Amino acid sequence: MKTNRMIFVIAALTTMLGACKQKDITANSPLITVVSPTRDQDVKDITAFDVEAIIEPKDKSVMSYYVMLLDPERRKIFNKEIKCDCKGEKRINIKESIEYDANQSTDVLLRILVFFEDGTSTEEEVPFKMIDTHI
Repeated sequence: MKTNRMIFVIAALTTMLGACKQKDITANSPLITVVSPTRDQDVKDITAFDVEAIIEPKDKSVMSYYVMLLDPERRKIFNKEIKCDCKGEKRINIKESIEYDANQSTDVLLRILVFFEDGTSTEEEVPFKMIDTHI
């Protein structure tokens, strides 16, 4: 009898967790094109570098987007939210200048995360390398 109850509880919890699932985040989105930096590019930390991307939301409206840099452990080393009521805009150009002094040459991940008016989101990630110029 206890076994039947336990199986019922586990099944109920599994069903509830499935119902609470977040809206999907589409990774490597065709709606976002990262122009700079390019995948696996070496970027020197001696000066600021530009992040350039294009969001083409198709039939959705962009509410906000984030530009983030993540270290190899996926900790944020740069994070900027841009709120945008870009209703009806077919193309949104992103241009950010970022200065990051790396203590040693390291792999970095650029993540652009976009939130739409309908509650969905999408993201694009581009790995590149920050080169320490103070060696």
